[in-house]
Amino acid sequence: MVATVLDFRSNEAAQGTFALPIALTPGVEVFLTTITLNIQAVTNESVFFSTVGWQAALAILPVLPVLTFRIRRGSSSGTVIFQTNDSMFAGLGPVIATDRTFSSVHTDLVQPAFIVGTTQTYFLTVELSGTGGATIVGPVNLTGYLMG
Repeated sequence: MVATVLDFRSNEAAQGTFALPIALTPGVEVFLTTITLNIQAVTNESVFFSTVGWQAALAILPVLPVLTFRIRRGSSSGTVIFQTNDSMFAGLGPVIATDRTFSSVHTDLVQPAFIVGTTQTYFLTVELSGTGGATIVGPVNLTGYLMG
């Protein structure tokens, strides 16, 4: 059986647009972008692609900023459906570049019955931990497909 794309949404902020750059504060989860999908059945699969450009702050070495990226359902503090970390170590030697690009793909295999027949909103967020600072420089992209 061939999967059919039932809905598609994408939202992207290029470098220097909207609120970019965003200096991150340790322990504070920051909203980056959002999309909505029309959920039609519990058997629908949601597929998400995300890309975020970020930069480590190198005021004092060594640093190991750890960025936790999340996709949440319903609100920027709603149910986490995906979470992963990205980090960069800068030691005491020469640092060539501090720019990083985070990318992920996540598939949500089954939709909860309570959201079927609704427009569901998904939020991409980031939270800084580790040592040292980091800034979201962009681009920031969240793309979602609803497959049936």
